[in-house]
Amino acid sequence: MKTTSQRTFRRYFNLIEVVLALAVIAIGMLAIIGLIPIGTSATRDAIGQNYAADAADETLQQLSKWLRSDWTTNLALVPTDAALPDVTLPSYGATWVALGSDPKVQVSDGDYPTDPAGGNVGKRVYRFYHESVADPTAMSFEGVIRIWKSPTTAWEIDSAGTWVAREDTSYTKRLQLNLEVSWPASMEYGDRQKMQYALEVVR
Repeated sequence: MKTTSQRTFRRYFNLIEVVLALAVIAIGMLAIIGLIPIGTSATRDAIGQNYAADAADETLQQLSKWLRSDWTTNLALVPTDAALPDVTLPSYGATWVALGSDPKVQVSDGDYPTDPAGGNVGKRVYRFYHESVADPTAMSFEGVIRIWKSPTTAWEIDSAGTWVAREDTSYTKRLQLNLEVSWPASMEYGDRQKMQYALEVVR
């Protein structure tokens, strides 16, 4: 009786196949690593935009409250020119004092010489900062806030009982407070990120 034996042959990867597989893995890893800075930058931008929105809301609310407290006097202290001189922090101003209840919004005692405003309100330039949670002595956000006013248009009833659109260029009844936040404050103005906000204030 004859018996037959079967031999099993195992095929291993050759060197070329191993090199190709490693190349595919390396390309994939490089692509993933390349996305990390993009994600980090997007996260940093989102955090900065959140801080900028907080700064805008706090500052606009403080200024609108201040305006309504004495409309005639304080109106003249709000500049009308949006093209304000540049400011680079922290060299600008000798000291900073809180604008209102939130100490993170401050105004400099060294405001522009052409600014007729006095006290802590009616300034052209403000500073907003947020301390780092990990290190309270460091700042995770520091921005420059610039303020100016512009007229608004509203529908009113004239003497004939007709609705007409009127622009309040003399600011007797209302105005629009415009605000620009630029950050980080330590960089030149042209290199900063910027966002603009507006709030209509009625007398």
